Amino acid sequence: MLRVWTVQEVAFAQSCSIVIGYQSGYYLLSWDTYIRIFNSFLLNPPSMKRDTKRLCAALMFKGRCRALVGEGKKAIKVEKVIEIMAVLPFMKATESRAMVYAIYPILENFGVSLPDPDYSKSVEMVYEDMTRSVVNWAKSLGHFHFVCTSVRKPNIPSWVPDWQEETWMTMNITEWKTVYGDSSPLTFPEDGKMTVYGKETGKVRIRAARDLSMAEWWPRDAYSLNVRSLANHATLLPVISIIRTLREWIAFSKSCTLNDKGGLHLSLLCQTLMPDSAITSEEQKVWEIVLSIIQYPENCEYDLDGAIQRAQIIEANDQENRAYWTKELREVLVAAVAVSTPNTSGPNGKPLPHAEAVKKLFDQLSSRCADRAFFITEDGRMGTSFHTVQAGDVLVRFKGTRQPMMLRKTSENYILVGPADVVGLDYPVDPLNDDISTMRQFTLI
Repeated sequence: MLRVWTVQEVAFAQSCSIVIGYQSGYYLLSWDTYIRIFNSFLLNPPSMKRDTKRLCAALMFKGRCRALVGEGKKAIKVEKVIEIMAVLPFMKATESRAMVYAIYPILENFGVSLPDPDYSKSVEMVYEDMTRSVVNWAKSLGHFHFVCTSVRKPNIPSWVPDWQEETWMTMNITEWKTVYGDSSPLTFPEDGKMTVYGKETGKVRIRAARDLSMAEWWPRDAYSLNVRSLANHATLLPVISIIRTLREWIAFSKSCTLNDKGGLHLSLLCQTLMPDSAITSEEQKVWEIVLSIIQYPENCEYDLDGAIQRAQIIEANDQENRAYWTKELREVLVAAVAVSTPNTSGPNGKPLPHAEAVKKLFDQLSSRCADRAFFITEDGRMGTSFHTVQAGDVLVRFKGTRQPMMLRKTSENYILVGPADVVGLDYPVDPLNDDISTMRQFTLI
């Protein structure tokens, strides 16, 4: 009888070999040889499809675990354990509780003390048990990196990741060690609650109406625009959604009190949308082009003749839905075509200035802003956070963290909304490590 082995079983098999071949013959590879082959794939990511990258990440799980266990408990760094836990969504276990319990031996090898497996507990409680155990061991809030997902089980506390979901919001501060340090003392007064010390650094005054919620991109924007005609141009649909949202964000940002008197401050907007990115003078020119295209036609300084012609062809081929074509749709479509195909969107179908860089920047912008919403704080600063952020939410920098987190006050406690990026805040080089006597305690539910 044949059955599929789980990644966990492969990771802890005493001996593992890989058989590769077909009717003409078979090859038996050692695990070390197999890993070297996958390493060669990982060294050339541009040629690899997204699904293949995910497969490689899961198959590297065994080698990563073996290497870490071999280093010994004292040598294990917290970020490495969090990295191991990040592989959980790729395991695709039928039973979510089994997915978690299968990783117990790995965590125990690192010295994490865990409760006994109990299948009478709900999936939500099993996730909470594991998260609590890792936090107690690590004295760190590194798991916050995985809290913001497009889909979450409804009964999971806000500070506990839905470990089966892989659609995490992109963290803009990329160096793990500069984001999370020692956050102790961390306590768990009762099931579903965690207390942590921190300092409040701001409050949301207002947020833009549109956001880039990945879970609703296509249906929400496609139907609200009645874009029936774009069914045959599927690649343009998400771009249209992004363009519409960014147009609003740009207009919204002009009310930021930190802007120059002349209006939009380009550098502040760039820092808000892509924090931790050093911008050269040439890159700033590319930013100007991209933002100019997005605002077509009112604030667009470039001739988008090629994009206009293609947009007109798309509309002309959709006579049966003529009534659904609005001025806004025409403008957004031109901008979407221009950023998608800048090599043919200029005068007479020629390339726009810095065409390749324009395409690359817009793609990066789309990725970095995914699942985010734009807001302005009470002291006039721009920022972005997870798309569920609301006016009245508070910014808090927890002990042991560098990046502020967005919280929502309930009657007595707080709900964790997610990480936030705010222009103008004094981001320390290292995680906050002040004495807790200068902080206040926050109870997360």
